[in-house]
Amino acid sequence: MDKSQSNSAEEVNCAAAAEADWLVSAETALPVHTVAEAPYSNAACPNRFVAEIDLQNRVLPNLYYVRTWPDGFFRNKKACERATYSVSVYRKIADAAGGEEWERTPFDEYRFGGVWKEPACNTKNTDGGLIGPGRINDAVGDPLGWVDISEQPTGRVRAVRLILSGTSECEQTPFGIQFRSSF
Repeated sequence: MDKSQSNSAEEVNCAAAAEADWLVSAETALPVHTVAEAPYSNAACPNRFVAEIDLQNRVLPNLYYVRTWPDGFFRNKKACERATYSVSVYRKIADAAGGEEWERTPFDEYRFGGVWKEPACNTKNTDGGLIGPGRINDAVGDPLGWVDISEQPTGRVRAVRLILSGTSECEQTPFGIQFRSSF
């Protein structure tokens, strides 16, 4: 899939202009976790939740994030298997001249859905979801995502922003997000 074609102008604006609903400062130790309660919405990103981690002054070997549904939220197979979740990952890159800008196309985009494994709803990536250079996460469980935060040809990665949304049976679902530095 050509990510530049699948990405709407609205989402690019959302990634660049939104205030984060959850901002992890450079001083916050990892791992760190939050739950986005439904309903959620952001003025620049309607019906989506924006999570951001500041990478300035951090020395990390890697950056991973885990997305989950809260324990016990889906109480039956039908609701679980109708659940979907989408994530677009953007990086803010600093250039040699001292400026910085959010990427215009996402570093990664993917969807995942619910998989009922008695007695709970698990998740499985259905499209995309990097877990390392060139490696896609297709395991059932709590999907793990990886973001390349190494020095880029155009500059250093200063922040990472996730644009997230989840639904089941036409309603928003809450979800958990965790940032961490190891697999």
